[in-house]
Amino acid sequence: MSKEENLTKGCILISRSLLYSDIWFKPAEYWKIFTHILARVNHSGNKLYQRGENFFNFSEEKIPHVSKNQIYDFLRWAKHPKIAILTTRKTTRGIVVKVNNYNIYQDLANYKFQDKLQHSSNTAPTQLQNNSNTIIKECKNVKNTTTLHSEISEIFLSDLKNWHGEYKNVRLDEVQYSKLLTFTLSEEALSLIIEDLSGKIESGKEDRWNENLPNAHFERLKAYWKYRRLYPQKFNATAGKNNNEEIRANDSNKYKI
Repeated sequence: MSKEENLTKGCILISRSLLYSDIWFKPAEYWKIFTHILARVNHSGNKLYQRGENFFNFSEEKIPHVSKNQIYDFLRWAKHPKIAILTTRKTTRGIVVKVNNYNIYQDLANYKFQDKLQHSSNTAPTQLQNNSNTIIKECKNVKNTTTLHSEISEIFLSDLKNWHGEYKNVRLDEVQYSKLLTFTLSEEALSLIIEDLSGKIESGKEDRWNENLPNAHFERLKAYWKYRRLYPQKFNATAGKNNNEEIRANDSNKYKI
């Protein structure tokens, strides 16, 4: 297909936050299936389906080198409340798939934040915080604010705070998060140490993020991961959860910054 023919097919937008998203760490087929769905849903609504949704019959509609079981595994994962990138509803002939937040991520105007966000991720977290407040203020001052603008504000407010972990108490910027991911080699391992720190912050055993010490959580997690590497026997996967927690509590002073 020529370049001219390619351009007649339209386009979809992919956020750079993909590199930090859950799907990036799943099997490659997941991304292929999601891209297929993203390219097939309606760019503009019609009488049958809204913008961002369309009808699919995966029994007949084949995705090259992807099995039907892989498609259904992906759909179950994508609909899970903790992921929630898709919603579906059954019909007599197949399913209707809706891409959640399609209106936000498939509108190029919403990426006007990109330059400021990209610049702030390469500077100190204190500067990121200042930039965040400015961007949020600008978003709130948009003329003729609509529900869509409100949704955008909430999403970017969440992104700019850069909270990580189940308890939402650990603060890292994207550069710090990606560096820690390189150290730990897997999102699962990084999630474990983040949630451990988050739990200690929640219980008051560790300090919350402080703008005067913007790198505290990053350094704390690095020290903890180093401790895990030096003493892997204390974090044996076969040990019971309660036993692991007791060991961590007893040894907390050894790896505390």
